[in-house]
Amino acid sequence: EQQAPPGTTAARCLLPPLFALQKFFLYETKARFYLAGCNKKENRFRLLKIERFTEALTLVEDPAEYTKGDILKLFEGIQLTTEAYALLGFIPLLAGYYMLLATKRKRVGLIGGHAIYTVQDVQYFYVPSNGSQKPAAESRYMDLLRIIDLGNNFFFSYTYNLTRTLQYNFRHCCHQPHTSYPGPAPQRTVSPSGDGPPPSRAQPHRLPPQYEEMFTWNHHLLQPLLQDKISPVWLLPIIHGDFVQRAVQVHSHAIFISVVARRSRHFAGTRFLKRGICDSGHVANDVEIEQIAQDSSLGMSSTHAFTSYVQHRGSIPLFWSQDVSTYNPKPPISIYRFDPFYTATIKHFQDLFRRYGDTLIALNLIKIHEKKPREVTLQEPFADAVAFVNSLLPPELSITYTHWDFNHELKSGRSNYLEDLYRFALRTIQRTSFFHSGHELYRNILQSASGAVSAVGQLTETLGREQRGVLRTNCIDSLDRTNAAQFFVGKCALGFQLYAMGHLQNPMADLSPDLFGALVALYEQVGNSIALQYGGSQLANTLTTYTKSTMMSLSRDLLETVRRYYRNSFTDFEKQNCINVLLGVYVPRNERVPLWNLPTDYYLHNVLTENVKLPLICNTNWWTSALDEFNYRPDPPAVTSAPTPFTPPSAYTEYYQPYTLTGIHELAEAQALPGPCVELTAGGRHRSSLSLIEVPTTSSHHHSSGHSYQAQQQQQQQQQQQLLQAQPSVINLQMFNDFIKHMSIGHILRHTLSGDSLPPAALRTPRDRRGGADADDDEPLASFGVRLRSHVNLPVYANYCASWHLADVSTPAPLPAPTHKVATQRTPTTHLRAQTSDVHPA
Repeated sequence: EQQAPPGTTAARCLLPPLFALQKFFLYETKARFYLAGCNKKENRFRLLKIERFTEALTLVEDPAEYTKGDILKLFEGIQLTTEAYALLGFIPLLAGYYMLLATKRKRVGLIGGHAIYTVQDVQYFYVPSNGSQKPAAESRYMDLLRIIDLGNNFFFSYTYNLTRTLQYNFRHCCHQPHTSYPGPAPQRTVSPSGDGPPPSRAQPHRLPPQYEEMFTWNHHLLQPLLQDKISPVWLLPIIHGDFVQRAVQVHSHAIFISVVARRSRHFAGTRFLKRGICDSGHVANDVEIEQIAQDSSLGMSSTHAFTSYVQHRGSIPLFWSQDVSTYNPKPPISIYRFDPFYTATIKHFQDLFRRYGDTLIALNLIKIHEKKPREVTLQEPFADAVAFVNSLLPPELSITYTHWDFNHELKSGRSNYLEDLYRFALRTIQRTSFFHSGHELYRNILQSASGAVSAVGQLTETLGREQRGVLRTNCIDSLDRTNAAQFFVGKCALGFQLYAMGHLQNPMADLSPDLFGALVALYEQVGNSIALQYGGSQLANTLTTYTKSTMMSLSRDLLETVRRYYRNSFTDFEKQNCINVLLGVYVPRNERVPLWNLPTDYYLHNVLTENVKLPLICNTNWWTSALDEFNYRPDPPAVTSAPTPFTPPSAYTEYYQPYTLTGIHELAEAQALPGPCVELTAGGRHRSSLSLIEVPTTSSHHHSSGHSYQAQQQQQQQQQQQLLQAQPSVINLQMFNDFIKHMSIGHILRHTLSGDSLPPAALRTPRDRRGGADADDDEPLASFGVRLRSHVNLPVYANYCASWHLADVSTPAPLPAPTHKVATQRTPTTHLRAQTSDVHPA
């Protein structure tokens, strides 16, 4: 695996963990399916052969790599069945396997320049071709699978690990991608998948460790690929939930605000059929909400352009349910099991420690003022469970439990009742902190030292500031009230995020109306998506209901309540069966009883206690292994005395092509521009430092002499090496200005700062405009790369020009001699340096 360059930390490179194929061509014969996958440029192909004569799935991967011409010759005369953009996997039914291909996609946003897509259409291909008659139940299972639209609210990325948080990706992306936590895994009494099958069932194969299996909804579909040890280039995890992004202006700066919702595949289901917790410690409606803010004007390589804040929502971690046999819109709540040792509850909090760190805060929003006791049934047992868990934990790891009756406060008539929630959010963020990829701004350091602004979180050497905890919020459904509470916490967190990025002078200042409105729209859209997936309708109570109710909002809430009741009563059973088949909780070919004949799916998600001896986890230091896994960091690569060029993973280089863009010296030669060429180098001990170097060349009469071309090149290279070893980096500013104008960077920045998408023509380099290699029109990017001709080939983006500071340099360190060829003419030397600064230009 590739390693990061010396001096580069995970906070400064947002690189993908694996290379993934990005387009697929399915060829069909009677004996086999041939799936040809290629990269974005369609010049590297891999082949996967799928046998069709048996119901058992046989996959054979060709280790060779093909070109497009090879593929056309190889499959000449063979039928091309379809083209696709993602291989979701294979699902087994009664009569064999079906292959799932995503044939349509749509780009919905960017994270650091990495494109995020949503699946728009999925096609099923029956693999066997032996002509055997399918069982009668086969078509019914296929009808079940189509209940959940895989072309709605499923997301993926070719170059970004969407199953993990932004903080995790920054931690691990520049180290060995396949390095996982080597210590002991958390104690579990069921399979690693957490689905809770009996021990007699086959254990699923594990994904590469950089992916979070909990949020990989095609984990069951990828099992045949993992079982046959197919190369990871074919694996493309997808998440279920939502991804929403808005571009907003903050003091003339374009900021991308994104909200990512990741639904857990464990104990997944519908509202009344999946409540509480299962034996493996997974709760119903478990959703991770991540709020990301990034400065779009600084591209991907800024050291302080990314921030995120993560929250968690999920059902109350007790064994409780609701009786849906009667058509009651509010069925009674009952606790059907009581565990005096709270084993499942401990496993749930153990998993939160593993994922988020040592600070856990639980916010309970259920009602306690009710005419007929219903939700209050769970209030005291939940508080007792947290108290029992705290009795086992060290004092510094105690879980903070807070109950706040949202509905009672809303009906109390107090106009400032939301101030209590805002003060709680402020205390929460000060305890858990948030993630910030850059170093602290000097202005913020001064304000913290003077006491004007209280510091949040501890700074680290590699990540800047990291989030070490999470707020766990729940109401009875973890939908309406939970979404409103998470919005107010996210609003408070956004102030700290923008303050850390240098766009606000005070983190507790009021947000502008445009920014506030955009955040409301983001959380309402995410809340509606989660409510549709779990409850069957959109939010029954929106943010408007909890702030300023109107007749229109009340009528809308009533309509959604009726729609939710109808779907919970009549369609949730079929939807639950579909989820069980899709996620592999129930595999039709392995079971004797049809799914629709099972009286309940309880034993599909829970362990049969008479066959399994459950250990008492409460008698162990169960939190130790979880926190060790959270705190684990891969060892950084050793720094060698002779720096070597760094090549990012191939998915990055092939998708963004940073090394195929025109170099500045090539531009000068091609356009016959006077003056020296400009070279960029990377240096600096703790962060990237870019130096512009003027390279001496021969005078104009030297070019007309009788020397051969090779002799000229050799002499010019020797002169360049002497200059680089003898004096600091220099630049001809007029030459650089000409380059800026020629590359149309101003045009690009204007579009980027305004939040508009760039026209493809503005993103092509001069080589592409001359009809050269690989101008990409279908995926316009928000930034483009300039090749660095130096001892470290680090991609630098033209949008970085907006944050460059020019200053005199008196004693820079000498640079090692490069080995490439350069040719221009000698000019007077000026000392001018452009480098990234600790202080943001704002």
